Amino acid sequence: MTTKKPIFDNRTDYDEKIQPTPEELEAFLVKTSREGDGEPRVNNMAAYRQLLKEADDFAQLQASDEPSTNIRQRILFGVLDHTQVLNPALLSEVELYAYHLHRLESLDFKSPSVFIKSAEHEISRLNTKKINDVMRMQRLQEMIAERKKVLAVLKKQWLEIIPELRRIALYMRKNLSRIEKLCEASVVILAEAGIGRTKEKQLIEDIHNYFRDLLKRALHQGKITRENLEKARDGVETITMELSSLVSEDGDALAKMYETIHDNVKAVSQDIAIVLADVESKKGGTVHENLKLFKRLEETLMSLLSGCRLDVKLAMTDGSTPHDSLLNTKRMEMIEYLFEQVQKERRARSDRRARTDRRKAKDPNYRGPERRSGRDRRSGKSRRGSADESS
Repeated sequence: MTTKKPIFDNRTDYDEKIQPTPEELEAFLVKTSREGDGEPRVNNMAAYRQLLKEADDFAQLQASDEPSTNIRQRILFGVLDHTQVLNPALLSEVELYAYHLHRLESLDFKSPSVFIKSAEHEISRLNTKKINDVMRMQRLQEMIAERKKVLAVLKKQWLEIIPELRRIALYMRKNLSRIEKLCEASVVILAEAGIGRTKEKQLIEDIHNYFRDLLKRALHQGKITRENLEKARDGVETITMELSSLVSEDGDALAKMYETIHDNVKAVSQDIAIVLADVESKKGGTVHENLKLFKRLEETLMSLLSGCRLDVKLAMTDGSTPHDSLLNTKRMEMIEYLFEQVQKERRARSDRRARTDRRKAKDPNYRGPERRSGRDRRSGKSRRGSADESS
């Protein structure tokens, strides 16, 4: 049984009143794209969005009557789909993070603060006995009050945005941990001794049967001599050896993909944890210090997007001959088989110690099944051996 539980499911802990409308978010992304030519923020999101489109196109092709035989793409998009690291929901959260961070960067605490300081300094120099100075002081105090109201609004917005950025970061970290564990499990499965050995024997037998049928038909039609038959048999052995080598390389490439994604998400997850710890320790820090930390977090999230551009290194055949076409078909069969194996639901072995009816030591109220003695198990002999019997 194969399962695909959603990893990046919809987040429910967002602050609804500060969320952008789809139009506002799109306008922000378009504006950033125009103004930030060459910025990693724009480039990484655009590249990731393009990869999502390519994956969708490939999935549609696989569902058609003529699926793709491109082994590289099957491995790449197969692993990205299984790990769910290529995911519209993930991109959506990164876009929201960028939007909220941009709002945070736009909060101008400096201008009103500088004005208040300057105005207070000027007030201190005015003479309260002069009518003109008194009128000037009154006007400046009104302007100071206005700036303080502006600062209060800015602080309120700051205190709304900061928790939202933290929630997005925590959400990303939680889901990246799930991807990390999925990758670890997949690598372990692919490394199991003999995981593809039975399937490989079947594929080799398929090739033998295929050529056996061809040779039989050719013999019946008198189109082949005994000498040619021996050469053909040698050729079949060469093809099967080549197939064994190729499926082994393909399996290694598949495992390498999981390892690469694992290492990338683990590094990003650790970086998120480090930055969040720094944010927590600098709660009383300046606006500039906190903003710097959240910008660092954005760079970390962008590295997650860029890390999905992976290169699958495989030995390729051009498929121009029946020989190449047969090899590619069998290689694809093996890859599909390996994907089935890593996506199978593997039930965890139950732990006796967690059972509620397990006998508790020295529990006079225990009413569950009695533990068997050493003599009751397997052979019936006491585990204490002759020492018990002699006593």
